[in-house]
Amino acid sequence: MLASRRVRRVLAITVCCAITAAVAAGCGGAERQDASERRGAYEVEVVTAEFPEEQAVSRPATLRIAVRNRGDRAIPNVAVSLAGLFVRNPSPGTADPQQPVWVIEDQPRDGETAFDSTWALGRLPPGATRDFTWSLNPAIPGTHEVTWTVAAGLHGSAVARTADGERPTGTFTVRVSDRPAQATVDPATGDVVTGGGR
Repeated sequence: MLASRRVRRVLAITVCCAITAAVAAGCGGAERQDASERRGAYEVEVVTAEFPEEQAVSRPATLRIAVRNRGDRAIPNVAVSLAGLFVRNPSPGTADPQQPVWVIEDQPRDGETAFDSTWALGRLPPGATRDFTWSLNPAIPGTHEVTWTVAAGLHGSAVARTADGERPTGTFTVRVSDRPAQATVDPATGDVVTGGGR
């Protein structure tokens, strides 16, 4: 009888340990998503930040951010986030409360991420430069702001900094006209020239 109890106790402990191990493997045993993101600060230089100040509704404009790695270590995953592409629609009962100020017609190739309005272009070796380019179609007239921010990774472990230790960020102030831009023909070349839509 005593031996039988001991056997049952050993079996119970074994099963309990097996369940605990399985839970640990399922919950905390897997590799973290940011495991390959080396922790630290990485020095970057924004060599280009361009977006036209004067735009017109339904006339696509190009936004370009070029980032260079000024440090001596490779940046794990250089990324750029844009804020201001959408505004909240206050109308009750709206299916999608986010209303686009600019419609994204083209974006950095293979740069989409699971994070809102954030694009990443992978590892950036020392001295190398990566271009982020979007084609944005204005949808709402008025004066708007688009803020860009550069990151060295997507999970917060790798941090981008400028030479003076600041966060690499900036803002474009854009005036969007409700008039379509005027198009004329250059008599010298025959090319179609589009105006600012003022």
